Amino acid sequence: QHAAAELRRRRALEALRVTEENYRTIFDSATDGMVIHDAATGAVVDANRKYLADTGYTLDELRRLPFSIVACGVGDCTPQRAAALSAAAAAGHPQRVEWEALTRDGRPIKVEISLKGINVGTRRCVLATGHDLTERYRAEEERRHLQEQLHQSQKLEAIGQLASGVAHDFNNLLTVILGATDQLRGLAASDPA
Repeated sequence: QHAAAELRRRRALEALRVTEENYRTIFDSATDGMVIHDAATGAVVDANRKYLADTGYTLDELRRLPFSIVACGVGDCTPQRAAALSAAAAAGHPQRVEWEALTRDGRPIKVEISLKGINVGTRRCVLATGHDLTERYRAEEERRHLQEQLHQSQKLEAIGQLASGVAHDFNNLLTVILGATDQLRGLAASDPA
């Protein structure tokens, strides 16, 4: 009986180890940054490699800061707003917002954050998933810049066409004037007076 109980305990521990290993593999291989924080205290429970790489924090540093401070960003991306969004998600109302966060070194990054309430054991937590929008915004800015350059080029082309038309008309006038001048010279040369 004791041997059977010990065998069940070992199997349960092995199953738990495999489950934890699978969780860690999936969590760390996600292409979006993910952080889990305690809904009541805001304490960071876990973060994946992508989140750590994007923000520059270590997991130990994150665990010493409340999520609302870590999530603090630019403009209306305040700790108070982060806490309110987190509370709504924990209460069963998933949230999705664009957010301009700050990395550990103060560099702004634009992300789309999805917040969802989850249970981790007996603890109510919030899973925040951040999809980096920086490249999309950079591409949109480049597109706007190229459109502006095209617009300027089109203006210059229109000015060039206008100048060409004016020069053509001026050339026609000069031809008429030179023709009249030649005729007057011819008349003046033939007139003996």
